[in-house]
Amino acid sequence: MKKRSKLMSALLALCLIIGIIPITASAQDTEKEAPDTTWTDEGNYDTGWYDADTTKDVFEISSAEQLAGLAKLVTTRTEQKNFSGKTIKLTEDIDLSAHKWTRIGYDSFRAFSGTFDGGGHTITGMDSAIPCIPPSPGETFPDANYARGLFGYVKDGNIKNVVLKNPSVINADKAYTSAVVGYARGCDITNCKVIDGNISGGSQMGGIVGLSVGGTISDCTVTNTNINGQANYVGGIAGFFANDGKTTTGDSRIIDCTVTGGEVTGSAHVGGIAGANTDGSTSPYNYGDEIRGCYANTSVTGETTRIGGIVGRMQNAFPGDTVVTVSECISGSKVTQTGKAAGNDTVGGIVGFADRNVNIESCYSTGNIEGQTFVGGIAGINNGEIEACYSTGNIKSRGGELGGITGRTQYGMVKNCYSTGNVTGQEKVGGIVGQLYGDSVENCVALGESVEGTANVNRIVGKKSDGTIGGCYASETLELSTGKPSPVGEKTVNGETISAAGVAVNKTLFPADKWTLRTGYYPTLTVLEGEDKPDQLTKIPGEWFALTLKTKVDGTEETVTSDFKLKVQGSQEPAVDYTENLQLLNGTYDIYIGETDTGKDITGDGQAIVVDIDYYTVSFYDGDVKYGDDTPQKMQTILDGQKAVKPEVPVKTGYTFKGWKAKGEEAFWNFDKNTLDGKAVKLTAEWEKEGTAIPPGGDDQGDKPEQVKPDSDKSAETGDKSNNVLWFMIMIAAGVTILIFRRKTSAGR
Repeated sequence: MKKRSKLMSALLALCLIIGIIPITASAQDTEKEAPDTTWTDEGNYDTGWYDADTTKDVFEISSAEQLAGLAKLVTTRTEQKNFSGKTIKLTEDIDLSAHKWTRIGYDSFRAFSGTFDGGGHTITGMDSAIPCIPPSPGETFPDANYARGLFGYVKDGNIKNVVLKNPSVINADKAYTSAVVGYARGCDITNCKVIDGNISGGSQMGGIVGLSVGGTISDCTVTNTNINGQANYVGGIAGFFANDGKTTTGDSRIIDCTVTGGEVTGSAHVGGIAGANTDGSTSPYNYGDEIRGCYANTSVTGETTRIGGIVGRMQNAFPGDTVVTVSECISGSKVTQTGKAAGNDTVGGIVGFADRNVNIESCYSTGNIEGQTFVGGIAGINNGEIEACYSTGNIKSRGGELGGITGRTQYGMVKNCYSTGNVTGQEKVGGIVGQLYGDSVENCVALGESVEGTANVNRIVGKKSDGTIGGCYASETLELSTGKPSPVGEKTVNGETISAAGVAVNKTLFPADKWTLRTGYYPTLTVLEGEDKPDQLTKIPGEWFALTLKTKVDGTEETVTSDFKLKVQGSQEPAVDYTENLQLLNGTYDIYIGETDTGKDITGDGQAIVVDIDYYTVSFYDGDVKYGDDTPQKMQTILDGQKAVKPEVPVKTGYTFKGWKAKGEEAFWNFDKNTLDGKAVKLTAEWEKEGTAIPPGGDDQGDKPEQVKPDSDKSAETGDKSNNVLWFMIMIAAGVTILIFRRKTSAGR
C-alpha cells in the first residue's frame, strides 16, 4: 500500500509540473517586455548597402536594419556621413519594434543633409530611445536629449513620403521633439504622415517637426495622435516655424497640412497646426511667412496664452511692406485656455494672437472657444487685418474683451466677416469685436442668438474706444443681456438690423470674388469649397418659402431680362437679388426691378409662391406701317404700371410731326404722365402738312408737336394739281350735258 501511495503521489506531482509548463510559456508569449536595446547597438544595424559602393547618388534600403545603418552612419563621430547631394529611398514597409530607435542626426555637426524618400511605405513601432552620446564640441544644445524623432537633426536636406504608424516619442521636458524631424534647418518636408502616435516633451514640439527654420512643410497629415508639451510652442504639425532671421523676404511656410483627432496641449503658444512663427526675439529666428490651406479638427488646450485653432501666435518681425498671412484655413477644433496668463491671454478660433502686418484671410472656425480674456471666434487679439472670415462656434470668456470674430482689434481692421455663435462674458462683449481701439470694423454681420455680459455689451462692438464702424448689421432676433441697447444704425456699435434672408444673398456684405451665396444658407467661402473640403453648407434657421417669378409679355409667358430684387417691407436693409428657385424667410416683401418698385408685394407663409410679372408692348406706327427694330421708334416692352420711353421724333418729308396718339384717343400720348394699364398700346404718328396752321388748342392736347424741317427744297404741290384736274373734268362733263340737252330739244320740235 505504501509503495502504491508513493507512486500515486509521484504521478500527481508530475501532472502538476506538466500542467504548469504551458501556462508559464503562454505568459511569456503574451507579456513581451519592451526592448532595452537600441538599433545602433552593435549587431543590430546594417551599413552594407552603403559600404558596397559609396560613390552612388541614390541608395535603396528595404529593412529596419538598413534604416538603422543610416542612423549609425550619420551619427558616428569618427567617420560621419551627412549624405549631402545623396538620396535614400525606402522600398519596403518596415517594423522598428524590435529595438528602441536612435534618431538619424544628433546636432548641427552630425546632421542629415541628403534627401530621404520614404516611398509611402509604412514604418511601424518606432519607440525613440534616450541617447547617451554627448553633444559635439561647439554645439549649442545643452545635451544630446534635444532633437528627437525618426530624424533628430536635418540641415539643408529634404524629407518626403514618410509614413509613421504608432510612433512613440517620449522626451521628458526636452525641446525639439516630433515623430518625423526634431530640428529642421533649410529643410523641406513633404507628404509625410503620422498615424496613432504619442509624442511628449518640453517645448518646440509638433506632430511632423519640432522646429523648422527656413523650410516649407507641405501636404503632411497627423491623425489620432496625442501631442503633449510641458512648456511652450506646441503644434499639431510644427511647434515652431521661422525663417533664418537674415532677410526680409522669409522662406518658411506651412501649406496644405491636416491634423485630425487626438489632442494638442501645452503651456503657451499652442495651435492645431503650429505653436508660433516667432518667439518674439530678433535673433536667431524672426518669423515664418505663411500658413495656407490647412485644416485642424482636434482638441487644442493651453494653460496660459497665445492659443489658437490653427496657430497660437503670428508675428511679423519686419513691419512695413512685408505681410505675414494665415489664409484658406479651417479649424473645427475646440480651443480652450485652462489657466490665466500674467498678461494678455489671447485665445482664438484661428489665431490666438495676430500682430501688426499679419493678415487672416478666407478662414473659418466651427469649434467652441473658451478663455480668460481676449477671446474671439477668429483671433483673440487682432493687430493686423481680418477679411472674409466667419465663426460658428460659441465664444465664452471668464473675463472680458471677447467677440464673435475677435476679442480686441487694436491697430487692425475687420471686414466682410460674420459670426453665428453666442458670445458670453463679463465686460466689453460684442457680436463681432469685444473692444475696438483703432482702425475699423466694416461690412460685418452678427447672427448669433445672444450677446451676454455685465457691461459694454452690444451687437457689433462691445466698446468703441477709437476707430470707425460702418456698414454693419445684426440679426433681427439677436438678444442682448443688458436690456435696452445703444442706438441702432450702420455706423453704431449695434449696427442696422437685418433678416436672415437679407444675409443669404447680400453681395455688398459678401462680395462675389470671395463668397458663394445661396438663398436659405449662410454664405460660404468659395476657395474652401470642393470634394476634399469639409461641407460648409448650413441652413439658416427659420421657416422658409420658395418664390418663383414668371414674366409675361402681353399675356404670354416669356423670359424678360430684369434685375429683380426683393426687399423686406418696412426695412432699411439692402434688397435681396432674385435668383431661380429663391427661398425667403416668411414675411412680406416688395418686388423691385433695380431701384424701381413694381407695386407688387408678397407675403410668405411657408408655402411656395408663384408671381406673374406682367409686361406690355408699346408699338409705334406711321399709318399702317410699323416702325422696325432697326429704327429709333422700335417696339418697347414695359412693366405694367410704368411709363414708356419717349422715342426720337420721326421725320417725314414735307410734314411736321405733331405727336403720338393711341387708337380711339383724341389727346396725344404724354410720355411724362401716361403709364401702361394692363394692355398693349399702339401709338400712331400724327402729321401736319407744312404750311397748314395748327388747330387752336393743339398745343394743349398732350406732348407739343415738334417742328421738323423738310430734307429738300422741293415744293409739295401734289394736292393743288389734283384739285385743278378735278375742276377741269367737271367743266367738260357740264359742257357735254348741255350739248346733249340742246340736241334733244331741237329734235322734239
